[in-house]
Amino acid sequence: MKTAFALLLLPTLAFAGPVPERLGDGCLPVCQTGCLKPFAIPDRWDDVTGIAGHDDWRNNGRYDAERVTSDVNGNGLYDPGDGYDDANGNGQYDREAYNPLLTGYIPDPYPGNTLSPNGDLGLQLVLKADASVQATTNQAFAIDLPAVNRGTPQTGASAYRAALESCTSQISWPGDWLQVETGNMNGPTIAGTLAIIARDPAARFDPATKTIVGSNAPEGFSPRIIIVPLTDPRVRLKSGRMQLQAAKLTAFFLEEVDDQGAVRGRFLKVRNPGAPCTCCGDIRANWLTNCP
Repeated sequence: MKTAFALLLLPTLAFAGPVPERLGDGCLPVCQTGCLKPFAIPDRWDDVTGIAGHDDWRNNGRYDAERVTSDVNGNGLYDPGDGYDDANGNGQYDREAYNPLLTGYIPDPYPGNTLSPNGDLGLQLVLKADASVQATTNQAFAIDLPAVNRGTPQTGASAYRAALESCTSQISWPGDWLQVETGNMNGPTIAGTLAIIARDPAARFDPATKTIVGSNAPEGFSPRIIIVPLTDPRVRLKSGRMQLQAAKLTAFFLEEVDDQGAVRGRFLKVRNPGAPCTCCGDIRANWLTNCP
């Protein structure tokens, strides 16, 4: 099966350590991009499996967990030793399951990921800007770039649109912290997405081959293929710390945007030049690869 690939400009990176495993076509995993776009998608969690005493959590499209009352290390997650509200009185901290490989969006079939046994290559999402504290399905967070741990995030509508239409940042996964833009970004999202689509107006996703066809760019090089972060859905936004944590990166083909700022697009696995890495777990779940 053919897969789309995109060429993005990456910074030169030093690589040291074990040589990562290659895929069957000789490709190596890449964990960094020099062209991150300023909206983030919550990675998929298990919203299907019921949890005793929390029947209302199942299939509600929202990441649910018992309330943490004391986050000792301030990482935004529950860790052993943190205080929590034991809502169902079972003596343990209950939360919906999340794992980047076993529940998250993955390009190819991955053992144990029963939520998507055939992988998510070509999966269509319709995303709407939403900065609610809990991750929800079809949610897109507008973010300020660069990542908090890599520089000073640039805020406001002008900076957001500039980041959407150009390349202004880099990010490594996992672990980068992304500052959420609290302003209404519907207008800049519409304008920026339309500007990108206008650069390659006839391009479209072909479900039969799972490639981009009709592009005015060489195969896989359409400017409508962008790189966006998938974030850990367990991290909730809270007053004084409007930040999310990146879990991995994926490519997303921009199909259209409506007059309410909802963006429709599809996940792609892309070929990306860049230094290989060993940071990213099993490479069968990696969306970005460097191929000979």
